Amino acid sequence: AETFEQASKTVFGIPFNRLWHRKDAEDVPAIVIDCVKYIESKALGLPGLFQEKGNQELLYKLKDAYNSGRTNPLRDFLESERKKITDRDDPAFIKDAHTVAQLLIAYFASLSYPILTYEFYSDFIKIENKKYISDLVDLVASLPNANQRVLFVLLPMLQKACEQSTGIEKTSKGIGKAFALYILNKKDATVFDLDKIYIVVDMLIENYKLLKYKKKP
Repeated sequence: AETFEQASKTVFGIPFNRLWHRKDAEDVPAIVIDCVKYIESKALGLPGLFQEKGNQELLYKLKDAYNSGRTNPLRDFLESERKKITDRDDPAFIKDAHTVAQLLIAYFASLSYPILTYEFYSDFIKIENKKYISDLVDLVASLPNANQRVLFVLLPMLQKACEQSTGIEKTSKGIGKAFALYILNKKDATVFDLDKIYIVVDMLIENYKLLKYKKKP
């Protein structure tokens, strides 16, 4: 059984606001910061980014390490133990990069709510018809503080990943599709909702520089 100490360090499945109120917590969960930094520095432009599965054994080890409260397991597992692997054409390097990408997806998949929350789903979907960027900016500013912070870390990375990818990976049906339902979703979503969700997520990725953080009291 999980002890209280272990539970207090767990990050998978824990809402942003609860992580934010922990002692010494960062504005954005460390696992998001670590994965985004790794992907931006090492994995952008890799074919199949966010599509390939990576090393499942390493993925489980990384998840356990983050849930146990270790500081930057990516550095320990990938940079210290495999520091000689720097060639982007090396199969081991490619596998590691895909593993980190899947770790980030696994974290968001473990959460009970999408980043934009269920509450604002209908409001965001309405933007799909009007394409009003000002409405998008206002809605993002209405999100809880922790959700805004996470979004502002994730979106720039996704935009860079789209820019450096080719073909279907350049759109939400490629790069963004892996995250779309973790960004915007509703409890009873069906396949008929997907196209609208993808369009709104695309708008967020393409216009992230226009978004502004608005701290709530």
